[in-house]
Amino acid sequence: MCDAKEWKERRLSDSIRIPMDEELFKFIYDLSSHGVLKFGENELPSGVISPIYLNIRVLSSFPEQLNSVANRLYHEITKSQISFDYIFGVSYGATMISTLVSLMLKKPLFFCNKKIKNRNCKEEIEAPEGCHKILIVEDVVATGQTIIEAAHELISSGNIVEDAFCIVDREQGAFESLRLEKITLHCVTTMIDFARFVVSFNLFTLEQSAKMLLEVHELPKTLPYLIDPEIWSFGKRYDSTRSELNKKLIKTICRKKTSVCLAVDYTNVKDIVKLLDIAAPYICAVKLHADIIEDFDELFVLQIISRALADDYIILEDSKFADIGKIIEMKLLKGSRRISSWANLVTLNPLPGISIIEALQRVIRVSKLEGCLLIIDSDTENALSFSRKSLKVVHQISHENNASVSGFICQERVFDDPSFLYWTSCVSEDKANGGTDQQFRSVEEAIIRDMNDVIIIDRPVMQTGDVLSQLQRYSKLSWAALNSRLGQEIIL
Repeated sequence: MCDAKEWKERRLSDSIRIPMDEELFKFIYDLSSHGVLKFGENELPSGVISPIYLNIRVLSSFPEQLNSVANRLYHEITKSQISFDYIFGVSYGATMISTLVSLMLKKPLFFCNKKIKNRNCKEEIEAPEGCHKILIVEDVVATGQTIIEAAHELISSGNIVEDAFCIVDREQGAFESLRLEKITLHCVTTMIDFARFVVSFNLFTLEQSAKMLLEVHELPKTLPYLIDPEIWSFGKRYDSTRSELNKKLIKTICRKKTSVCLAVDYTNVKDIVKLLDIAAPYICAVKLHADIIEDFDELFVLQIISRALADDYIILEDSKFADIGKIIEMKLLKGSRRISSWANLVTLNPLPGISIIEALQRVIRVSKLEGCLLIIDSDTENALSFSRKSLKVVHQISHENNASVSGFICQERVFDDPSFLYWTSCVSEDKANGGTDQQFRSVEEAIIRDMNDVIIIDRPVMQTGDVLSQLQRYSKLSWAALNSRLGQEIIL
């Protein structure tokens, strides 16, 4: 079994292998051929030593290339359709670029007399008085600290800052740290794009690039909420989450000492009820597919509700809804299953966007339903996945609606956000796929390596003659893995 660092290297290698867009490749080639890409040990503002350094400022000697960079940023800003009054370029790297972009967009500039990175520009911002919506521009972003400092000065002067754009995101937590400040970061390119570039020219091997990215991805001290294990304790997460369902589930996990969700794929009520009676002490949740139950009726609904209340677990209906809001609302409230009358939680595909969350919230207000899990990726072989930009949008929507979005179905913890719970399927100590196209891994790999909270178990339990011992086994393993990940015994 590989450890967390080896696994992350492998995932980064997979990312580097993805072919680069031809236009983006030409853009990075142009930057590199004019001295932007530097090799050798360099200390970043975050304190991390990186074998690659990016210096956009050298383009001041190459007006045509500088204009090309500004033009690329101009198109990104235009494409975003964000409304704003002024542009602010963080000193000094982004000053030239922001000036060119302001001319292209015909938007005025905010100007700071002193170096904002040193926090010396209070009362030095030159712009008309009043409240203005400001778009911040930076050249290279690592942790986001320079943008945060700029935003604080601008906001303290009575302005509004909601968005920031950069040429390169080094992917060291800037998006997360800015999100906490209610600022959305947009980028033209990322360090993974540069890694693909250096590999394509044999400047670095694939393995060297992955290790380089792993070093750069080490979390800086400016993001304590990502590196402090206390933040990820269930006690802290219980206090920080806005989801009442998550509070309930955390209590259940800690009281019953299990994070097993049992996936029941039986097609008749009698078998389902029998299995639940055996499983009750060892699970925190049960996952159903109501549409495959042949004799589904009101009596079954009463049976599962009463058992869930008495035995302290939640009911997840795994319909993977992906439709327009109105149809989702009808599927949850109407029809022969009336899912919202008995399920605590449902799975949703985030592709339709915010409308699907808004529909869910309308249903929650008038039913038993308490929340949803958004499906981020699949456990099947060669499954498609969201792009980095799409994941950012999903996270933003989820964060803004975190009273109703309880967490995510994912193969590994997809966001460094402790307010959500991370559920994962395809867990088996035997690693057999049971004739399916799923990719199984152990409980330790799912919880410790991949940083998930709840493991969804199905075939390892269903396909054995001794269901009880298997449930006991996975329950103990899940609790041990959670404690091991935190490095201490879990106490709520």
